[in-house]
Amino acid sequence: MAKGFFSKLLTSVALMSGSMVMMAQAQDDGLHPLRTHSIYMPYIDQDLQNRWFDFGGDAYINTNKHIRLTADRPSQTGYLWSRL
Repeated sequence: MAKGFFSKLLTSVALMSGSMVMMAQAQDDGLHPLRTHSIYMPYIDQDLQNRWFDFGGDAYINTNKHIRLTADRPSQTGYLWSRL
């Protein structure tokens, strides 16, 4: 009788420790909180730069109106990249 009890107890402890390990791994699976980034007018300063964003390629920035990553022409590429 005692042998069966210890066997069941050992099985229960093994299952509980295994589930605790699985829970710890699930928490460490690279889950990161999401950040949001916004850009507001004026999009560039007097030095034609933005403090929080890099831009280049064929990107076109109209200071107080809009940002275009490309003009309306084929084979152009532009980018807007967060510095954070």
